[in-house]
Amino acid sequence: MKKYDWFLMATAILKLRLFKKSTPVVVSWAVTNRCNSKCKYCFRWKQESAELNTEQIFSIIDELAEMGTCRIMF
Repeated sequence: MKKYDWFLMATAILKLRLFKKSTPVVVSWAVTNRCNSKCKYCFRWKQESAELNTEQIFSIIDELAEMGTCRIMF
C-alpha cells in the first residue's frame, strides 16, 4: 500500500475518533449476482435481483470518493 493510502486511512480513523464521523475506508462490492456456474453448493445463481445501471454505479462511486473511501474492491 502506498504512503498516500496509509495517510487517507489514518485521516478516516482520526475523523472517526475525534468527530464520531464514520467513513467506509475500504468497500467490497459485488456488482452483480449473475453466475453461470450453477454449483450445487451455491445459491447465488438462483437469486434474481434488480441490478444498478452504469450511471447509478458511477454515482455511488463518486459518493464513496467524496466520503473519503480509499479503496473499492469489485
